[in-house]
Amino acid sequence: MLRLALASLASGDPGAARHYLGQASREDPDDWLPRFYLGVLCLSGQEWEAAVERFSEAAQIAGARPEPALNLGVAFWQSGQRNDAQTCWEKALELRNPYPEATCNLGVAFAFRGMVHESLTCFEQAAAKAGGSAWASNNLGVSYIERRQYAEAEICFRRAIFKDPEFATAYRNLGGLYLIRGQREEATRCLNRALRAQPGAETGREGFVYALAISAQAAEPAGERPPANLFD
Repeated sequence: MLRLALASLASGDPGAARHYLGQASREDPDDWLPRFYLGVLCLSGQEWEAAVERFSEAAQIAGARPEPALNLGVAFWQSGQRNDAQTCWEKALELRNPYPEATCNLGVAFAFRGMVHESLTCFEQAAAKAGGSAWASNNLGVSYIERRQYAEAEICFRRAIFKDPEFATAYRNLGGLYLIRGQREEATRCLNRALRAQPGAETGREGFVYALAISAQAAEPAGERPPANLFD
């Protein structure tokens, strides 16, 4: 049933996936994966409370697996329960360390609370451990802008774009950085590229948690799916 559910997800049929996942969870109450993927579906549908329930169930069954705690934190964050989200990411780090996704999300939580030094430390650790992942590098760049370390911020945004050439937030942040530095021609190129990567997001805020500085945005906390080899 789980394989059928994942095949349905891959083919863009979430209704069928929900059916198979529900059946799989009833057939094997001790398997955390069906509940986990139901939570993923709830997140994609912005059903935050339902996502909290599904990931909570998965976390109770999963034992030492950190993915349910990480994604439960994302569900809590999206539902406005910031403290619970932070607790979940700290728990995920207890279960797996290093865990760049959890570290990066903690950085977002610290930044949201105005804890600039702590957020910078998290983003530095996440970017290093993730080999310079796009999200971690972008968020590190935002923290550098907050500290007026503009050269370091530019390096981070360019690294994020190198990792993900369609990462609209990084283009937008790099454009905002150029505006701060008075480089209008470069800023225009970056901001236009951001719009091509993410059409319809002219406000520059759609889909993101907060802004640390003018035109600078950090990507929202990210969830994670288990590696595919779990199903081999």
